[in-house]
Order: sequence, then C-alpha cells, then structure tokens
Amino acid sequence: MLALQLVPKDRLSTVFVALVCCQPSFVAGIQRGGEQLLASAVGAGGSLALVALAPGSSWALGASVAVTCAIGGVLRWPYPTLVVGLFSSIYMSLYQQATLQGTALLRCEAVALGVLAAMAVNVAFSPLVRRANLQARVGAMVSRVREQLAGLHVDVVAGAAEAIAARLPRWEAVFQELGAAEDELGGLSADARIAAGSTGALVQPGAEALDALEQILHHALDVGQAVARVLADRPADGEEQVRLAGASLAEALAAISRAEAGDTAGAGAIAGRELMRIREIDRTTVAPLAVEERLGPRLILLVALAELHHHVGRLAHALDRMAR
Repeated sequence: MLALQLVPKDRLSTVFVALVCCQPSFVAGIQRGGEQLLASAVGAGGSLALVALAPGSSWALGASVAVTCAIGGVLRWPYPTLVVGLFSSIYMSLYQQATLQGTALLRCEAVALGVLAAMAVNVAFSPLVRRANLQARVGAMVSRVREQLAGLHVDVVAGAAEAIAARLPRWEAVFQELGAAEDELGGLSADARIAAGSTGALVQPGAEALDALEQILHHALDVGQAVARVLADRPADGEEQVRLAGASLAEALAAISRAEAGDTAGAGAIAGRELMRIREIDRTTVAPLAVEERLGPRLILLVALAELHHHVGRLAHALDRMAR
C-alpha cells in the first residue's frame, strides 16, 4: 500500500518488481533487486538516448528494444529481469511525462521502491521459512534424480541401447535444475553468515547433498553410455553387462529411496555393500585380463558403478546430517 501511495502514476512497475524480488533468502532478494535496477537503467537509458536522437520516430523504440535484448543476452539475464529491461525500453511511450528525463526517473523510482518493498518482506519473513525451503529444495532434487535413474534402469534392464542413447541428452535439464538449486543454496549460505541461526548447520550438508546428486547423475550417464556401447560393439558380452548394470542400478535406487524415507543408515549400508561388490568383481574378473581387454567398456562400466555408489553413500551421509 505504501508503494501505491508513493508512486501513484506507475503502480504496475512497483508491484511487479516487488513480486519478482521476493525470494526465499534475503541475499538472493538483494541480487535479484540489483538485476532489476540494472535492467531498468539499461532499458530506460537506451530508450532515452535513442528517442532523444530521433523524437517521434518509431524505429528508435524498436532499436531500444533490440539493444536491450542484446545486452540481456550477453549478461545472461533471467527471464523476469529481461522482461523488466524490455518494459523499460517501451516505457517512454507508455508513461510519458513532461520530459524524457522525467519519464526515465519515474521508471527508476518505481523499480527502486519495488526492490525496497521486497527487501523489507525478505527481512521479515525469510528467516521463518529458510530451513523448510532448504530441506524442500534438496528433497525435490533427490526425487528428480531418482526418477531419472529409474528411467535409465528400465532401459538398461530391457537392453534398449537406442532408448538409453536418446534418454541421456535430456538430462541436461536436470543438471540445470541442480545448478539453480546450488545458486539458491548460495543465497541461504550468505544469509546464515549474516544472521546466526540453525540454518547455518544445514548449508554445508545441503551443498554436499547437491554435489553428490550431480556426481550421481554424471556417473549414471557413464553407466548408460557404457551399456549402450557394449550392446552396440560387443553383443556377446552385452547380456552379462546388462545384468550387472541393471542389478547395480536397482541397488542405487533402493538406497536413494531409503534415504528419501529417512533411513539414511540403511541407504549408506546398501551403497557401501554394493561398492564392495563392484570392487570385488573388478578384482576377480577385470584385473587379471590383458591391458587392452581391461581398457574397454567393462572396466568403464565397473568404474562408473563404483563411483555412482560412492556418491550415493555421500548423499545418504549428507541427508543424515541435514536431518539432525
């Protein structure tokens, strides 16, 4: 309500920016607010310069929008920030004041007020939901990774090399989600340094859990690629490798499911047991082979499975620390 009273001519900008800048962490809200202010300055400044050079020209407005898009692409602005920048570009024609400078100033005032309002909300409410947000974010990513492993397991058990190859590139979206979660965790970590509280004890195991999930995905990719390769290049060995990979992926899924359910000790035990089994297979069946035979898909598969279960164990340990 205060924002609506202070900037009665541009309520839309103030409310929109305030909504965008309300974030789970105070520091993330400041970062988003800085992005909004920069985008507004770029959009309004570019439009101000071009309209001043060519008053009344329609191409000036179009050129300002194009320049703002280009700058947003170079700086990799997130979508809400790009929207703010583009809206600032066309602002001169929507909210014309007595002078161009007055129009640009009104825009910047509205955005700044929205950022300040959001910061006040973040300061008041982010400590109340910080712990729950962190646990929910990590939990959601655990479920997301488990779903991807489950799909890979189905394809591996079926020996569907083409389905495995087609599935793997689609995991890029999951890696991007993990990156976004790590960025969010960075904001929570900064919050914990600013204000002492129980959240600080969650940040480090939360970061470890996300890193373990990322490593699990990477090594699951290696498992899928090794299985697809052995099915394509050495069909005679394919059945044995498919059984090995399918059984080991099933154990990884069981461990992750137990960790999700809160049985982190059981999850760690499964991961440790399977890691020892993979290493024993390596010692008894691969190590005695000639060098040229050892450096093949079978070794790649065993190494990937061993690393996969190592990081499943790390995940269980991190989730156990978060639950304490």
